[in-house]
Amino acid sequence: MNEIDSLAAQLDKTAATLVFSEDGDRHFIAESVLTAVALYLIKKYADGYLKGLGFEDLAKRHGEKTKAFLRHLRAGAIPGEADAAKADLDASLDTMRSRPADAQARSVALREVSLVFLEAGAVRSQAEGEAAKVVVAIDRMLVR
Repeated sequence: MNEIDSLAAQLDKTAATLVFSEDGDRHFIAESVLTAVALYLIKKYADGYLKGLGFEDLAKRHGEKTKAFLRHLRAGAIPGEADAAKADLDASLDTMRSRPADAQARSVALREVSLVFLEAGAVRSQAEGEAAKVVVAIDRMLVR
């Protein structure tokens, strides 16, 4: 099981549904969508990490791809989009590996992921708990 699948298995299904759903249209999501949400959250963390490292332009470009991934995910285009998103994530992980212990970058990234949950309607404790799961997954990915 890779780290994206591992994170998907750990995510609170209700919280993941909040992230995936738009405009109050909340239906519990299938396993493949849960994995795609996990990938989105990891990409969102990478956006924040790059921003925290001071790579503003790179973070912005990566962030636009992450937002597009979520739009496509919500539109139902999971398989093809997930492959492209994973390739994009791999490039970001390579950059992140150059400075994996940067406290400011980790703080910005954690805040970005927590915000995803808060803006989707999660309570703070739920948002922080789910964001912590993303951090564990990212940490495992960075040591590879």
